[in-house]
Amino acid sequence: MKRAIDVFLSGLSLIVLSPVLVLIACLVRVKLGSPVIFVQERAGMIDPDTGAERIFRLYKFRSMSDRCDKSGQLLPDDMRITRFGRILRATSLDELPELWNILKGDMSIVGPRPLLVEYLPYYSESERVRHAVRPGLTGLAQVNGRNNLRWVEKFAFDVEYVNGISFLGDCQIVLKTVGKVLRKTDVLVGSEHAEGRLDVARSPVLRCIELPCGDVVRVRWMDRSEECKLAQLMRRISGDYPIPLDEKIEFFPYARKVLTYGQVLGAYVGDDLIGTAVGYMNDFDNNRAALALLGVEESYRSEGIGSALLDLYEREAVARGLVNLSLETHPTNRGAIRLYERRGYRSLGEMESGNICFVKRMATES
Repeated sequence: MKRAIDVFLSGLSLIVLSPVLVLIACLVRVKLGSPVIFVQERAGMIDPDTGAERIFRLYKFRSMSDRCDKSGQLLPDDMRITRFGRILRATSLDELPELWNILKGDMSIVGPRPLLVEYLPYYSESERVRHAVRPGLTGLAQVNGRNNLRWVEKFAFDVEYVNGISFLGDCQIVLKTVGKVLRKTDVLVGSEHAEGRLDVARSPVLRCIELPCGDVVRVRWMDRSEECKLAQLMRRISGDYPIPLDEKIEFFPYARKVLTYGQVLGAYVGDDLIGTAVGYMNDFDNNRAALALLGVEESYRSEGIGSALLDLYEREAVARGLVNLSLETHPTNRGAIRLYERRGYRSLGEMESGNICFVKRMATES
């Protein structure tokens, strides 16, 4: 019954809305260029024969430009989405090509939203129940917060839908979706999402630090998709932690560079990035790693966060077989200098940049 309704309504919609589809396609071509259709692999319903999710190609109208940085890498979503693209997303017109996915049988009109294939390893067994049905153009999570929801909340709504699926429930979701679209609510892009990417949000936590105020700081490796968070943190702490960079280098391109080619630890309170250790452990002479920045927001200093970040960075360098770790800091950063001296770093004096260089020879694992 549900599949028959999907086929009828998606086919009818494609015919009735064909002038709208053609008009949007022309506007996308003029304002954003080619290709007009954005295609991406998504995880679909579990195949009963294999027990694995079917992977399908999802179709949407393109809503972002191809803007790149100086190195030729695409800028993040926040910087590539245009005013026209935001209108498409706010009105959900960018989703119209998914009617073809529904007609083909990849999707349903109502169901859990199809997510990235890269997220598959990060679902719990109970959350994976969301793939017991076809993914939908809209769903229970979409009418209860959409991207304003945390992942655990979103998946709870998905599982609730699967366990209580009904024709009446689908009708109610469709009606609520129309209201959401007309009000243009809960439409977020890139770093605006409540928790960002699932694979980043659920990456392994290396250390938890309980603070006297009751906050819990979680330290983990950062992913390239968090470049906006890293750039914003570096901008906030730059006055207190002079960064050993050429003044012409802006925070965002630098954040992108280190997250692409380097190794970056992040310290988080909830979803907020409050500290970082930024450096490189690749292709250095003399078996050396280099830490370019170790910084913590002012309100969280003297809590052992900087020491924990440095300790974890040293451990990773040793695990990679690196013997020497070098780092720099500004002469006015007395707290950092005391930390480095306590941990056995030796000063090599002031460099041309005005920063003090420290080095440490670490014991390798036997």
